[in-house]
Amino acid sequence: MESQHLVSELLKRPIAYHSAVAKAFGSVKLALMWCQLYYWSERVLDPEGWVYKSQQDFYEETGLTRKNLDSSRELGKKLGVLEEKLAGNPPILHYRINLENTIRILDD
Repeated sequence: MESQHLVSELLKRPIAYHSAVAKAFGSVKLALMWCQLYYWSERVLDPEGWVYKSQQDFYEETGLTRKNLDSSRELGKKLGVLEEKLAGNPPILHYRINLENTIRILDD
């Protein structure tokens, strides 16, 4: 009975993932990161869409490891679909998706 409860709890928070994004980016891991940031960008109070997610947050929400995130961040910046900035004191890494560039890549 306990394992049934655990599985039930795990399935309550699925992650929205779109294979078209992975195909366009050439990376399932970047697509997973991007989709999670897209989800949160609509729920943050920052009017410019900046989202703070720690490596631990990403791991807990998506299963992406630090190595996965590092390579996804680099590819996302190279493709122009992901922006980063340090903000706060102490500085914390924030992310923002570039929807315009993403749409351009999806259209190609």
